[in-house]
Amino acid sequence: MTQRAILIVGLIALLGSIHLATLRDGQEWGDDFSLYVAHARNLAEGRPYADTGYVYNPANPVLSPRTYPPIFPLLLVPVYLLFGMNLLAMKVFVVLLFMLMLGVLAIFFQKRLPLPYVLGCLTLFALNPYVWQQKDRLLSETPFMLFAYVALLLAEKAQEEAERRRAVIWGLLAGTFAYLAFGTRTVGVVLIPSILVGDWLRRRRLGTASVVILAAFLVGVAAQKCLLVVEGSYLDQLVFAPALFVRIAFSLVRALGYFLENGYSNGARLILFACLLAPACWALRARVRERLTVWELFAVCNCMVLVFWQAAEYERRFLLPILPLFFLWVAEGVHRINSTSFRRLEMPAAAILTAAVLLSYAGWYSCMDVGPIRNGVSSPEAAALFDWVDKQTDERDLFLFPKPRAFALYTGRHALAHHVADDPQRLSRTLQKHGVTHVVVYHSSPFPIFQKSSQLVETLIAEEPAGFDKIYENPGFRVYRLRQGALASR
Repeated sequence: MTQRAILIVGLIALLGSIHLATLRDGQEWGDDFSLYVAHARNLAEGRPYADTGYVYNPANPVLSPRTYPPIFPLLLVPVYLLFGMNLLAMKVFVVLLFMLMLGVLAIFFQKRLPLPYVLGCLTLFALNPYVWQQKDRLLSETPFMLFAYVALLLAEKAQEEAERRRAVIWGLLAGTFAYLAFGTRTVGVVLIPSILVGDWLRRRRLGTASVVILAAFLVGVAAQKCLLVVEGSYLDQLVFAPALFVRIAFSLVRALGYFLENGYSNGARLILFACLLAPACWALRARVRERLTVWELFAVCNCMVLVFWQAAEYERRFLLPILPLFFLWVAEGVHRINSTSFRRLEMPAAAILTAAVLLSYAGWYSCMDVGPIRNGVSSPEAAALFDWVDKQTDERDLFLFPKPRAFALYTGRHALAHHVADDPQRLSRTLQKHGVTHVVVYHSSPFPIFQKSSQLVETLIAEEPAGFDKIYENPGFRVYRLRQGALASR
């Protein structure tokens, strides 16, 4: 092993160890993880894939589709078989995937940057506080990025091969990983236009490798459709609202800057973001003048899809696949100073920017709670609620709760959420339309989503007290049972 490889592997081991050592006990209320775990459980136990207990509400499509793509749940199946529904074991597994992904990033960065920049980009990405928080959220971003970046690396390799047979082999591998990215997150479909357009820009035609990549990807998608009924419902989220699209586009630029939060000064964050954006734009301008690669096209296609996605507004999570590329462009921009008459400023500029980013991270870490997650699905009040529901209600009951996927996972009951902008009249119609039997109120939560839901439900109960019976209460939650036919028709 070369000295370069030892440094990179050692750094990845150190960064992964930091993530593993700082895993937090408990689980947040963000309940995307619940659907992935429920799918993994169903696959492991031979149940229908979509039998998660989550009841899709067409009036609230932004919350979640009916089901999620199958690859991440498939990855979790061995962990579930070995450890059951042990979320900590699943988090450890995702951190190991994260370390693999850092290795893939290192291979990619080395193609375009000197070693010091490679090490710096890996460090700044892995230690970013928002990236660090993802290790406790059990989401699909890490495996998606792993598969997407491998697919792009393999696609470049395939398209550079002069020998037809080798181009076909590399193309099959690239297409397979492109499907795995798509089967992890549906947005992975942008890999295909990125790869095809990149090939066309290079040679003004599609080569054998690109055709093979497309074919392998389509075979994977077709196999998924045939073997597994996955009702994504993603298209329900699309609306035609040009003003909204413009607003989302601006919000995404601002959201990229929020990766540099320091916990103290918004002005300092904006100044640092501007200092990083300048060399990144310089590098991108040079790439546009020379030739866009599949990496830049992947970022562009990703952002184009996000602009039309309501849930993407100010959402850093959807920008995570682009964050490593942002650090790459910053590094390339700083490195370009070496080709100017100011070459002596390159290393000081790189050192100052790196130190400024790390200082910003340190500020944010000093404000973060790094202890056990107290206000989540594993809190004593939530555990007591789930236990009561499991023991005291019927399996056929249907519950209304703002986090229906987590509720369904932990109670074995069916659950749905009301529309975020409901009024009491519309809520009453939702309860009647879906045949809801119980309503759960999280009255002590500090989170706005629970507070708004609690106020809405309590307002409806105050207007129609004859329609509800309070049958359970603990320091955090109340459960109301609906009296059949007692709600006024509205």
